[in-house]
Amino acid sequence: MEKKDGKFSRSMHEIKEYIRMQSDLFRLNILEKSSKILSLLIMICVFLLLSCMTIIFLSMGLMYRLADLWNSQILAALGIGGLYIILIVLAFLFRNAIFINPIVKQLSQILFEENDDDEKDTLNEGN
Repeated sequence: MEKKDGKFSRSMHEIKEYIRMQSDLFRLNILEKSSKILSLLIMICVFLLLSCMTIIFLSMGLMYRLADLWNSQILAALGIGGLYIILIVLAFLFRNAIFINPIVKQLSQILFEENDDDEKDTLNEGN
């Protein structure tokens, strides 16, 4: 009877250890995926900030150049504004291809990636 109790307690201990390890693995996977998503968001924010700063300075330079050519700062500012309206309309028309699809693709790669080691272990256990 003691042998059965010993095997049972050892099995329960192994089951508890397995559950703890699976819980740790789940938490590590969540941490890995959330850190990748956070780094992607930070990279997008930095890229947008630098892009906005670049666009502002290029716009100012173009506006001053157009003001010299057209002899009017108001017309140059209106020309730049018109250029931005055209860019906004184009970005709206192609928003899926430019913004939504790449972001969804990147997030799905992060969220649904599988480790090659896990797949190999699963295949080896089945044989």
